[in-house]
Amino acid sequence: MGMLTHAADNGVGESITTAGAKSVDHFSRFLLDADGRDDCTSKIARDACSISIFPHDQRPGIMALIIASLGAGAIKPYAIGSSPSALTVVVSSSDFQTAMQNIFHCFALPSRASFENWRAACRMDDRDSGEVKFLYDKHIIGIYGFTRQTGLDLWNVSLPREQMDGFGAFLLELDKLDFKLPFFISSSACGEQDNHVSFVLAGDRRETAKLAFDRNLPGNGYLCRGPVFALFAHGPHFGDRYGIADALASTVRDGNIPLLSLSCTVASISAIFDGDDPDRTIEVLSTRFQIPAGIRRL
Repeated sequence: MGMLTHAADNGVGESITTAGAKSVDHFSRFLLDADGRDDCTSKIARDACSISIFPHDQRPGIMALIIASLGAGAIKPYAIGSSPSALTVVVSSSDFQTAMQNIFHCFALPSRASFENWRAACRMDDRDSGEVKFLYDKHIIGIYGFTRQTGLDLWNVSLPREQMDGFGAFLLELDKLDFKLPFFISSSACGEQDNHVSFVLAGDRRETAKLAFDRNLPGNGYLCRGPVFALFAHGPHFGDRYGIADALASTVRDGNIPLLSLSCTVASISAIFDGDDPDRTIEVLSTRFQIPAGIRRL
């Protein structure tokens, strides 16, 4: 699995899940069976690839630059996911070269001066991508690191493609105001024009964020709820085995804890929950995950 994102409510009562997997047919069946609903619809883009950029230090300005680089090439991403260490973008394979060239125009990579130089050094061989791991059958899943962050707001916004520049300007303004962006996902079904975006910001700066949003996207609606808290888990194969994401989602579901939003990319799972007290959620997750004794707090 390359990436998994989930938003429980896009603002109009719909749940949106986006996944990137090498075997999309198998994954689609897994996803629909796991959800157990008969009112799900799935759309598959068969020729896609992912690009990851790290580190990003939770800076909104980094995401703004990614949005600008995609917009400059008229590229519509299928999905964007975040982890504490990386930002991952899924685009059509036909857009890969343009996306990479534009990213090299926006970011300085000290070891590679240009996209052509990077491509010459990297062998883009399908054999290097390895196999998709469908299952993860360990009852207790090991974790390298675990972080909790409280006092957050969860924002949900639906944006037409032509308003993504305004959204990028909003993120740049947040960056200048020293906001952090601990969590960010975006999804857009193939064939549709709107992008659904979910992200979290500091709850004690809600009014400042609202003013910045209204300045850059006047008249556009949004759903902001808080307080929410975030849990970040880092471990082996967290980025390529959706059995691990299923273990997290099913464990909190069985504990009657609503999962508001999820991002699984690179080697991390980032999850957003309602409220401001993560202790019970951590206790429930400890039945499936080996959570370290020293939990980092942000």
